[in-house]
Amino acid sequence: MNGHERGERGEHRESTGEPETPETIELWVWADRDCLDAEHDLVIERVERLVGRGVVDAFRTREWDHQIDLAGRRPSSVREHAARSHLAAFEQWAATHGVELPLPPVHRGGVGRMGPETTLQDLPMLLMAEYVGENVAFVTPCETERGGHSPEGRLDRLAAAGKWVPPESLDEPAPTP
Repeated sequence: MNGHERGERGEHRESTGEPETPETIELWVWADRDCLDAEHDLVIERVERLVGRGVVDAFRTREWDHQIDLAGRRPSSVREHAARSHLAAFEQWAATHGVELPLPPVHRGGVGRMGPETTLQDLPMLLMAEYVGENVAFVTPCETERGGHSPEGRLDRLAAAGKWVPPESLDEPAPTP
């Protein structure tokens, strides 16, 4: 797997007799870490604290490039293949749940300096995916450049609840104490 695993639940849950389904947060970040700012580092630190407090079971980071070739006209690296596969799963989750996934725009671009044009998808600097077991449960792309969403609101809600809770929507506010 590209990326690395971090953390494991810091405390044991009370048993309900049902098998536990692990909750995992996966952060997709640009491979070129120099482009990430302190805000994104804080998101990573906050997720690590949630794992330490036992709010979620595990956390992993995955890397993707600034864009992927949707048409498959340029040679695909293992990282680009994984990003394309996961992006398709995130888009399928959004379509199934009737949610618009605010991603940067798709555009046309060349393959190399003289190659044919292809369809490129710009990728957000950071995207947070939540899983229950192996299933995508929620996706929050960081789209603050266009006045969009950021994972911070979702992290606020998880921290306030003290446990993993199902999300309401991409715009869910943090609960008031």
